[in-house]
Amino acid sequence: MNEVKVDLEAGTATLSAGAITKEVIDAAHAAKAHIVTGVCNSVGIVSALLGGGLGFLISNYGPGVDQILSARVVLASGDIVTCSAKENQDLFWGIRGAGHNFGIVSSLTVKAYPQENEGMHWKGTLGFPGSKEMAGKVSNAIREMGISTGMGLQMIWARPPPAGFAVRSSFIPCQFWLVG
Repeated sequence: MNEVKVDLEAGTATLSAGAITKEVIDAAHAAKAHIVTGVCNSVGIVSALLGGGLGFLISNYGPGVDQILSARVVLASGDIVTCSAKENQDLFWGIRGAGHNFGIVSSLTVKAYPQENEGMHWKGTLGFPGSKEMAGKVSNAIREMGISTGMGLQMIWARPPPAGFAVRSSFIPCQFWLVG
């Protein structure tokens, strides 16, 4: 159930429902490929991708949910179907928009990309208070950094929560991704 097959020549990877993110990253690296995943190594890959797939490669390739080419789904009737842009299109659209609500996804076929820079990349996450003054300073600093191919930057802008809003942390994040 945790099998990961990478076919770099075809530009695809097949991910079984029991595979976790770390297993996918390890298989991709061994195949000299990039596969968009989430950020937590111990989370199931299917759940991570159906939930959006927001990970470190998002600035290079887009969110994980957009990498899904097809899925094998066990329906409530017990039928096992494949859905894609060409087959069972409504189900394919549904799982990519509302993830886990249409059946049990037993495997996904996703896009696989050739590794850039031997798999070594600069990725960073920056968190700043959400003042207009700070936004200008950070924007200018990023412009001067020169984001290039193989580099990505995830920025988290934070602002205090509205009065009366109960949160566990002292800020509400807003995320942006810059692509090199």
